[in-house]
Amino acid sequence: MSKQEDFMCWSEQMSFSSGAVLVGAGIITVRHARKNDRSALLFSLFPIVFGTHQLLEGLIWHYLSTGQSLRRLPYAYLSIAALLWPVAVPIASIQAEKFENKRKILFIPALAGLFVALYSGFLIWNAKSANVLLNGHSLSYSIETDSRAGVLIEYLYAFAVVISLIFNSRKMVKVFGLSVMIAFVITFIMLHDVYISVWCLMSAWLSLIIYFIIEKQRTDQEPYRKNRIVLLTR
Repeated sequence: MSKQEDFMCWSEQMSFSSGAVLVGAGIITVRHARKNDRSALLFSLFPIVFGTHQLLEGLIWHYLSTGQSLRRLPYAYLSIAALLWPVAVPIASIQAEKFENKRKILFIPALAGLFVALYSGFLIWNAKSANVLLNGHSLSYSIETDSRAGVLIEYLYAFAVVISLIFNSRKMVKVFGLSVMIAFVITFIMLHDVYISVWCLMSAWLSLIIYFIIEKQRTDQEPYRKNRIVLLTR
């Protein structure tokens, strides 16, 4: 058995169960953000989007196993992975950032993410087809196009996502960013042929950290709220 087959055992059941858990956790996270930290509201939506992404991959697994046509599902999956995340992650980090000078710095990875999304959109739009192959126990995604993204666009993608999280002043956002970076390095080096699928799944589960980003903000503000109530009642 190869290293890749030993390391990964994804399946239709894992994708569907992951999607269901993440969507449910995402609903709880959104409610938590609306009540305690509206600056993290965009972040709170991530588990729901990740969950939907995994449900899409569950359908892809199902259609592959039954020999049915994948229709437009690979395009939908790749669009979320390549167009949404490099833009949404930096914007969410900017929204959640407390300090103005930090926000200005975070516009750098945001611009990088916008470039990645626009270029990836061009590639997907002009692709002759989008293909999904079973590679070991994981899925390998590719598009047939005359243009080539190259490894540089992959590094720029990682830069936009990871740096926008690590450079945020919130401690738990940094933890989320470092976790996503480690997942990227592991999958990109060890499982490059299937890293899109595997990194997305690992990042999906890591998005549960977002609940604790909001919770830490709530607990940090609790003493201030209590002191304010005491002052108002004097």
